Amino acid sequence: NVEGHGLYPELIERLAGRGVRLLLTTDGCTANAAEVAQAESLGMDVYVTDHHVLAEGRTAVPNLVNPMVDPTTAERYGDLTGAGVAAWLARELLERGGMPEPYDALFDLVALGTIADYGDVGRNNRPLLVPGLQACARGDRAAVDIAMRRLEIGDPFNDREARRLAGVFAAIPSIHGESRGLAALLGRDGWRRDVDALTGAYLGAEETVRRAVESARAQAEQEGIFAGAPAVLRQDELGHRYLGAVAGALMRETGRPAAVLARKGDTVVAELRGPEHVHLVEVLGELRDQLDSWGGHRRAAGFSASADRLEALTLALRDRLDVAAREPDPEAADLDLDTADITPEFLDALAATRPWGNGNAAPTFRVENRLVTAEELLGRRLS
Repeated sequence: NVEGHGLYPELIERLAGRGVRLLLTTDGCTANAAEVAQAESLGMDVYVTDHHVLAEGRTAVPNLVNPMVDPTTAERYGDLTGAGVAAWLARELLERGGMPEPYDALFDLVALGTIADYGDVGRNNRPLLVPGLQACARGDRAAVDIAMRRLEIGDPFNDREARRLAGVFAAIPSIHGESRGLAALLGRDGWRRDVDALTGAYLGAEETVRRAVESARAQAEQEGIFAGAPAVLRQDELGHRYLGAVAGALMRETGRPAAVLARKGDTVVAELRGPEHVHLVEVLGELRDQLDSWGGHRRAAGFSASADRLEALTLALRDRLDVAAREPDPEAADLDLDTADITPEFLDALAATRPWGNGNAAPTFRVENRLVTAEELLGRRLS
């Protein structure tokens, strides 16, 4: 479904009209019980894969693969993104069918999906991310290789560059108009044309986001956000598809959760992004009585509500997102090193611990009484 998140009656009727008999969802629809029942009444078999938390008081659909609906599996597998859950199901199906080999060819797709969805880079995601990013670096998939060249991405293990690459193929409906990202990745007819369109659209969107972030940064400075005020901004002129990008940029700059709201007619829409120590779904759960729809996961979430609640929601978010950034101890280091320790072999071993991010923090070293980041050390190897 490239028209938005979840299932809805019109989509199901359209699929039934096309003769669809098997409906498999990814990254959503855990609570779409009524829509699943509708699809089943029209002769479809429906299976749902997801990783979102089931809101209190809502009923989960049948035939569901979602680690978050059970406390035991949530604790063990709750870091998986929608792409990761789908990948684990695919592996199980392929192995049961006696065809394990094709699973290895999916790693780059799973890695891009995990990165695009703000997934953690440790625990259960790491065995998916590392071989996937290695495949991207080798250029195993032609569409990915071309996109990397056009965006001048030399190192997909770099967090920022990996997010740029994932963004090209995310096929956000309001930017790309259709699911051309998947078609290009799978090498379907016209995939080179699709890569051209996707990279061009992404570069245009990237420039729009850059200007929007500059505007938001100026507003944030006026409102004291960089001095410690909660990062909750209103950007009515900003297109809905860019709200998350601006919120993410503010979150990275401040180290604290950020929300960007925009009024669109009679509705207010918002996107929230946050660091690891804030659970955004829990924040929105506290406000659910004021929201028309909401969802997401720990570090990325969004909602829509009636525009007459805009001021009240802004104040409520500022109260609930007033969370201090977790500043690293400036004197702390994971390891003391002598200059002689920084050998090519050591740098190779350090590079093998990437990607870094939530769930797998980049190490810090003390070299000759100076703190040095892992990125700085690897920069020596790459320079």
